[in-house]
Amino acid sequence: MIKNFYFIFIILPFSVLSQEIPPIQSFSPDDYKADIQNWMITQTNNNSIVVANGSGILIYNGSWTVYQSPNETIVRSVRAINNKIYSGMTEDFGYWQESSNGIYTYSSIPNKFNFEVIEDEEFWDIHELENWIVFRSLSRIIFVDKVNDEIKVIKPGGAISNSFEINKSLYFHMPDQGIFTIKDGAVAPFSTNKFFRDNPFVEMFKINDEYVVLTQNDGLFKINNNIVSKWSSKLDNLDDLNIFSSQISSDKNILIGTVGSGLIKYNLFSDQLEILNKNNGLINNTVLSIFEDKN
Repeated sequence: MIKNFYFIFIILPFSVLSQEIPPIQSFSPDDYKADIQNWMITQTNNNSIVVANGSGILIYNGSWTVYQSPNETIVRSVRAINNKIYSGMTEDFGYWQESSNGIYTYSSIPNKFNFEVIEDEEFWDIHELENWIVFRSLSRIIFVDKVNDEIKVIKPGGAISNSFEINKSLYFHMPDQGIFTIKDGAVAPFSTNKFFRDNPFVEMFKINDEYVVLTQNDGLFKINNNIVSKWSSKLDNLDDLNIFSSQISSDKNILIGTVGSGLIKYNLFSDQLEILNKNNGLINNTVLSIFEDKN
């Protein structure tokens, strides 16, 4: 069980850690006055940092403001799009909007559309695909048309472990079934290779013309015409690697958040990696979410 997670700002990009450690600003629950666990991070148009937290959403713009979730449940996902902060929580999803007095107020999308949410349904991912805002739970993908003001639902017929945006298309993983995508409003298989039916993975991205998958425990793999092959890397040399989160940085490095091993920066092309953990600056070795700000 994950018992402690602190919100951490890494102010500058990694340099070679043996030479220089980047400045780090860490915040504990005593600083932001909310729950200990934080799940996702986003940034607004005015550069405020927004965090999905066990108590609600946290907004940081030099000081912390906490907005409790309306139904007093855990907020799992946040995504700032234009002038709204979309959020997904237990049994609800919607958006926060700043009023003229600087206070954010919440609007529930299910309430607006009289949409029925499943008991205990949690919304773990939020994507923007053309005019659609997409909320992903563990069993459904919900599309909200922000232009035409309508809502559509896709039930892929199994559990959904995670979802990804690649080149303006949505992909998602279903354990025991494989990787799927959405084509013409319907679920379509992308790779049903046995490897993806049997193994959990954290991130999927495209490098040049190849699809690359970062697994939870076994490093990197490539997909080519439904054939899966190992991408050997220095990640394979790390003991007890348990990956929880990942993001491609603006300089095309893979940033990797782990359970118990800190934060890893990996260059896919040079096969070089750098590790930031409690030994050289972090106050906790578990990284549940990674976000690179606009600066």
